[in-house]
Amino acid sequence: MLPTWTLWQLAACAAASVAFVPASCPRERIAFAFALPFLPLGALGFDWTFALAGWAARGGHGAAPPFGGVVAYGALFGFVLAFVVGTRVVRTSTTAALERVALPLALLVALGRVGCFFAGCEEGIPTSLPWGVLGEHGVRVHPVALYEVASALLAGALATRARRKFLVVCAVYAELRLVIDGLRVHDGVFSPGQWTSLFVLGLVASALAPRPRLAEN
Repeated sequence: MLPTWTLWQLAACAAASVAFVPASCPRERIAFAFALPFLPLGALGFDWTFALAGWAARGGHGAAPPFGGVVAYGALFGFVLAFVVGTRVVRTSTTAALERVALPLALLVALGRVGCFFAGCEEGIPTSLPWGVLGEHGVRVHPVALYEVASALLAGALATRARRKFLVVCAVYAELRLVIDGLRVHDGVFSPGQWTSLFVLGLVASALAPRPRLAEN
């Protein structure tokens, strides 16, 4: 029997696939299938990159960090980058494909984070609020994974009627992650998730910025 966390991640991939297929064309489906394996590859690689950067910043003392942790943002980056490459390979519109994959990605994050909640990943800080859950040490903590479920669903709901769905999902999720990660136990002033959220918001701002018109000869 597979662990609960793994079952939820598989369910998330299946649900996102089912949501994507009816709204997409055959070429976009090929790009989607090509990108799916990069979800776990991105999650593993992103975590190790951050751990390795922290180890190097501390002077590289001791053993290098092991490879094996997972990061949700890494999974998303891995998938989206591979999806973009896939759309280029099959020669279909990348912009249109990203618009159609936005809502399935929000669903993917929401269901995946349900698995994180049951697995007790990334515990929240202590809280006296009535919806707190028992943490690892028997103290009531913020259910940060459930907050992320709500943030992904909200991002998807707000993007439903938006003109640029992909950018709306990215912006809303990143903004809410800035707040949610402040309720998560982490080292340093900013968590890796918060730094990444700022990076994503910067990309969104760059995509929305007006482009200067080239002067005509």
